[in-house]
Amino acid sequence: MLTGRLPFEASEATELARMHRMETPIPPRRLNPAIPEALEEITLKVLSKEPAARYRTADQLGRVLLSFGNLNQEKTGPIILPKAKRSAAQSVITPTPAPVVTQAPHAHVQPAEEVWDVSDEIDEESKPIDWVTWLLGLLAFTAVFGLIPFWLYIYFLINP
Repeated sequence: MLTGRLPFEASEATELARMHRMETPIPPRRLNPAIPEALEEITLKVLSKEPAARYRTADQLGRVLLSFGNLNQEKTGPIILPKAKRSAAQSVITPTPAPVVTQAPHAHVQPAEEVWDVSDEIDEESKPIDWVTWLLGLLAFTAVFGLIPFWLYIYFLINP
């Protein structure tokens, strides 16, 4: 969509499958210099062969794209699609503000002032400890391993 062509093109299905498995795609900025460098990094990370090198979840990718759109709205102009593959209605993609999403009252909502840097990955160790999850895990552990001796006591009481 950004370059106006597919990342891999081949005449045979087996060759196309091999290219998907083995070859790295052409960087999008070579085909369309109007693509911002940060968006190229996001695209290449999504197309990475190694699953560990890609974004872990679609939510993480969505947040990175939202922060990219919000951060670069004033800095960069519109992204021009290549003429070969666009229609008159698709000639220019202009970054727009992120839509307001309403969530259920029980859902966790990120603070509005938090901004994610596109180049940084989420560091799992920097997240605050979720005490509710730990408390529920401890309660489940206690319930399961506290009930085992009780079950054994009842078993041996019934079957002496």
